[in-house]
Amino acid sequence: GAIYESDDEFMIYDLDFASYYPHLSFKNGLHPEHIPNEVFNTLYEGFYTERKNYPKSDPRNYVLKIILNASYGLSKDKHAYLYDPKWQLAITINGQLLLTMLSEWVSKATTYCKILFENTDGAAFIIKRSEKHLVDDVCKRMEELSKIGLEAQECDRMIMRDVNNYINVIEGDKVKFKGCFEIDRDYHKNHSKRIIPLALANYYINDIEPEETIYNHLNKDGNYSFADNHGIYDFCLGAKMKGSNKAYSRSIIDNAIVDESLNKMNRYYVSNEGCELIKKLPPLEKNYLTETEKHNIKTGNIQLDIFSFVEDVRVEPEDRESNLEAGWKCTLFNKYKPSDNYDINYDYYIKECNKIINNIK
Repeated sequence: GAIYESDDEFMIYDLDFASYYPHLSFKNGLHPEHIPNEVFNTLYEGFYTERKNYPKSDPRNYVLKIILNASYGLSKDKHAYLYDPKWQLAITINGQLLLTMLSEWVSKATTYCKILFENTDGAAFIIKRSEKHLVDDVCKRMEELSKIGLEAQECDRMIMRDVNNYINVIEGDKVKFKGCFEIDRDYHKNHSKRIIPLALANYYINDIEPEETIYNHLNKDGNYSFADNHGIYDFCLGAKMKGSNKAYSRSIIDNAIVDESLNKMNRYYVSNEGCELIKKLPPLEKNYLTETEKHNIKTGNIQLDIFSFVEDVRVEPEDRESNLEAGWKCTLFNKYKPSDNYDINYDYYIKECNKIINNIK
């Protein structure tokens, strides 16, 4: 990770293709093989055109965004009607080749170019301010070639952990948060530990230490310049058990370990006192083996020598388990409970912030 800033001589220039994967599909006639192009891409492009009629604050914009993105996502799902690996690879490979070509053109057109990152649908560069017009010319050429619009954005500052996790300070209060820095996520994403990106934004943008944000969060009735304060919910995490996995709370009662079964979906926060949250997984099939069978798998069916003795009994399957927050205690918060003291373990959240900060220094 690193921090980059624009100055009088150099500038950060962020280039993004508009709705990249859908455009790659309907501008190039790419479609699932079992659906005719004139049917599939007429509808697909129609969703994109319709979305432009609504501002981002409108729920209809969000619904159409999900339809556009999920259609591509289903190309990889063998159980989905839109499943077609050829269509999926045609989009991704051509998309990456076009992005690589864009980076190559920018590098060749300028005397100085540092590529900060190249991700799924765009790239960011540090270039000389005096050569911005050369990069703009490259963007026009790429738009003509790809038939896809490019959105160019000059940035004041970029705080990067990696290609998918960064804060992009475009200008003043206009800030773009991605990945672990994202505060207000889309509805379908994981909203756990919202206090972490809040504290990181305060640290990198407002120069406030994470400890100050985290310790004072529940006492503040005001809002940050970039997000609302959601109180105790900002400290909460969600855990969903998939398949045959089961969740348990583990406590010590009268010197005995007591596991209590929980729901499939649970909300909790890390606290000073409380229980451990355990995820129990179904046993592996290989546990249903005799000792001889286990030996043969390990040695490649080499016959036991006459001096070896293996007790040939069937091994009972063992429960496999993991701790959701190893080394920390948790308080379940499935139902809201008002309190003057939630007993939050602030050290946990501060350490989570410092993991990311130390990765960037």
